[in-house]
Amino acid sequence: MAPRRGGGGSFGGFSSSSASHCSTSAFETTISRVYIAFHALFFLVFVGVFYYSTVVRKRKQRTVRAPILWISLLRLDYFRSPVRPLFSSGFHHDIDSASVTALNIIFLSLSECKVFRNGEFSRANIATEWLQALADFLLFLAIMFPISQRLHHGNRTMNKVILIVHSASLSVLAALLVVALSISTKVIDDIYGHRRRRMSSSYNLDEDSRNLWVAYYVFGVVVCMLIAAVTMLSALTLFVGIPCLVVSSLALTLLQLAGYVQMAFGSWSSYALERHLEQSYEAQLFLRYFFYVCTFLGVLVVGNAAEFFADYDISSRFTQEQTEVYQR
Repeated sequence: MAPRRGGGGSFGGFSSSSASHCSTSAFETTISRVYIAFHALFFLVFVGVFYYSTVVRKRKQRTVRAPILWISLLRLDYFRSPVRPLFSSGFHHDIDSASVTALNIIFLSLSECKVFRNGEFSRANIATEWLQALADFLLFLAIMFPISQRLHHGNRTMNKVILIVHSASLSVLAALLVVALSISTKVIDDIYGHRRRRMSSSYNLDEDSRNLWVAYYVFGVVVCMLIAAVTMLSALTLFVGIPCLVVSSLALTLLQLAGYVQMAFGSWSSYALERHLEQSYEAQLFLRYFFYVCTFLGVLVVGNAAEFFADYDISSRFTQEQTEVYQR
């Protein structure tokens, strides 16, 4: 999710009560109550999925060897895998969607109770926006590499095409993401920081930031997810799992694009328009989380099945070779 549109009040671009006591003024607005309720709900969902994907699987003594599938759990831990040097450096604790939703709950509570003042809520959200963007990118990475390659296991030509095309697409997507996040961070820090910069230059950067975020979402939808969809559907296996993953991933990216465009470029000229945007944001927040969970579960289901079929193919070939040797 891209950084939300800034503004006065305790909830980014949304207004809130100006009372000074948490007990009487906190969560008076509908948007703040909906925001914290949805985050609390999906915090429990992410914890449940995380529990299932770790504890239950360990009890069954089944592990996913494709390393990025574990990374798709958004756990940047110390992996026993070939990519360990790439992802373990500097990350020895869990960074997952549960932590992002928990931070959002904490930051909003501090803002509603007037602990955060004068834009501190927007500055605190910088951390969650970086973590959320990292989580989204790792989910795309899981779809475009280990899953796509496993589904075409044994097809060397297709695997080479996947490696080249998907690597190029993800490189461009990563570059757009880093630049957009960096500029957004600077804009928020300039506007809400202790040493406020020139407002004219900050608003010029804000316009550039919004254009970059639109480019990022468009590229993510039109290029990355469509390429991944074509790649997975061309495997002609897992007829139920793959379409579900394709639909949920495309819906997620389309909702992110539509939601950001509406929030960044929507009109706030009247209370009616503001309330319309708030209601739209509430619906988009739930749907984005819903399709995020669906995509996440689709990654696990399709990835595990693809791993199983790859292992079965390898074992079948080994058995066939052994039989031929004995027959000789």
